[in-house]
Amino acid sequence: MKLRVSAALGLRISAGLTLVALALMVWSLLEPTPLPVMVAMSVGQGLGTIAFGIFGWVVFKDLTRARAERKSLDRISLVNIELPRKHEPDQEKTGS
Repeated sequence: MKLRVSAALGLRISAGLTLVALALMVWSLLEPTPLPVMVAMSVGQGLGTIAFGIFGWVVFKDLTRARAERKSLDRISLVNIELPRKHEPDQEKTGS
């Protein structure tokens, strides 16, 4: 069974996990007792790492999709069209 997650949903999950991890880090700064510090350094770091991994995966998939679309468009093109060059005054023919 494949799990299909859209890019927007992946980014939302990543942002949510990042905010939770950031809240745990701030909690450990505001209450510097052993429990909040240990939670922030283990759970917060784990959530932040997962969020970064999801973000990296979404970026990677988006770049590979864009690259594949560009290659498929290049294959579809049958004729290379050149735009006319601008008229250069140095190459004008002078009258007799």
